[in-house]
Amino acid sequence: MIQGQEFRLGDGFLTLVKNPWDSLAFGRSCWDLYWKTLPVDPADVRGQFAEILRQLGVEILTCRTVAMDRLDHRVLQGLGFFYAETQLSFRIRFSQLPKERIAALDIRKLEPEDWEQADRILQESFKVTRFDALQSIGSEQVGARFRNWGHQLAGQDPDLALVAMSSDGVQGIFLSRRTERAKDINLTLAAILPGDIPGSFFFRECLAVYRDMGFTSGHAVLTAANLGSLNAYAQLGARFLEARDFFFLER
Repeated sequence: MIQGQEFRLGDGFLTLVKNPWDSLAFGRSCWDLYWKTLPVDPADVRGQFAEILRQLGVEILTCRTVAMDRLDHRVLQGLGFFYAETQLSFRIRFSQLPKERIAALDIRKLEPEDWEQADRILQESFKVTRFDALQSIGSEQVGARFRNWGHQLAGQDPDLALVAMSSDGVQGIFLSRRTERAKDINLTLAAILPGDIPGSFFFRECLAVYRDMGFTSGHAVLTAANLGSLNAYAQLGARFLEARDFFFLER
């Protein structure tokens, strides 16, 4: 059950939940919006909604909805939200991966001495994100968010933190999390330097390492704008499950 500030807005029932992670990363009061039902006529309640946000000190509000749901989109835009991006979720079975390994790629667990180069990769890799739609957030803050998230993920599941190595050092980093299903993992965050290693090879080899650890499947969410990664996972047999749209309201 989602815990937060519940309120009625016209004939809608909504919940606002503080997002401490993004609030800390951006130095702004960030919240997420959930609902049982949305108000039918947003024009009638937009003033009331703005007052609720003012009282709570909300500066950035995020919500997610089923992609291309015109009714939800109309109401959200009527309340002051704007579209940021579409994300696609997928699942991949590791049994579908090629059995042969790519000898030229050296994939190993992340070590403490790798962080200097890994930090630089995480800081600079995420150039196209939903946060680009926010006027109050800069690229340095977005990069720092992903860099700090990488440290958090590696601390939670160090055995699932992988790096791709070459003679020049760290070329890519792949971070995952265990889930409630013992043999399934969340493929959470991956980044690779542009260069000689194709992203599809990098993904393939990291997933093969997870397969060798005993995991049988993984799932993830990617922005629809990341066509390179989407195509790479599709080549490896990913099955796409759902598309969801992200909206922001910025005050």
